[in-house]
Amino acid sequence: MQYVRATPSFIGKAWSSFIKYESLTGDVRWGRARLVARSLERRAHSCVVVERLRRVNADPGCVLTSYGCVRLGWDFEAVGDDFPSLECVDTNRILRLEAVQMDWSDLADRHGQRAMPSTVASTPIERRAARYFTNPFYPWTSRNLVPSL
Repeated sequence: MQYVRATPSFIGKAWSSFIKYESLTGDVRWGRARLVARSLERRAHSCVVVERLRRVNADPGCVLTSYGCVRLGWDFEAVGDDFPSLECVDTNRILRLEAVQMDWSDLADRHGQRAMPSTVASTPIERRAARYFTNPFYPWTSRNLVPSL
């Protein structure tokens, strides 16, 4: 069982799960959970509001890509947007949680070897430049599971 989480404070730190899901058009997408909404009254319905990620080109010769990691960047609706696009994902379209890691090489190239995500200002320019990798080496990424809220 996997639990999708989106909370500003869990033992003093934010915890937002990354998920892999199927879009309404059938495409596989990724996103970071920002809000979990559940309706239990007359018609049970659950969904997750996610900040969308998009697949971006990998660096030539990248070892992570050769091992099946997918390089991602935030997906913005328009050129002038400051924050990534949001999408409401029905829970029955969630394929699984996804282990997503910072592209450390990219971060170091832009901000130096000692840069950490917590030390880099979260500006619109930085959000557009930030890159991430899926991490297929976690045990739950080998197959689709049934996530829960």
